[in-house]
Amino acid sequence: MSIKKSLYYGKTRRKVDELWFEMSVINKLCSDHYTIEAEITGFPEIHNRSMTRCVEIEEREKNETNPAYPSIKKTIEAWSEFDVLVNAMAYFRQHLRAYIEAHPKIKLYEKIEGNLEALEIDDIFWTHDCVPD
Repeated sequence: MSIKKSLYYGKTRRKVDELWFEMSVINKLCSDHYTIEAEITGFPEIHNRSMTRCVEIEEREKNETNPAYPSIKKTIEAWSEFDVLVNAMAYFRQHLRAYIEAHPKIKLYEKIEGNLEALEIDDIFWTHDCVPD
């Protein structure tokens, strides 16, 4: 089972773009080694390129005439299934926070019953429920 979540972002509710966070099925490589594929689709290509590792950019530019950057992807490895899920969520949060900090006028929205409702980043990633005071 893969996990897929969509959000919307934009300066106003009238002009928004859709943003997808997707995690693949957890792969068990051995008794204590797990991986998961995490992908973010929907950010502008210039942002995706800036968040891609230099080695990957050099490889793409060497092999492709006009490389495209439609998404940001990463294979996350950990010692347990829980750890790969938590690390994938941290990966999503890190990229979303970086985009919002680079574009302070951008707001986040979620579609609820056909209407776009404003969100804060803490509404999406409820870390305060996991960490004791």
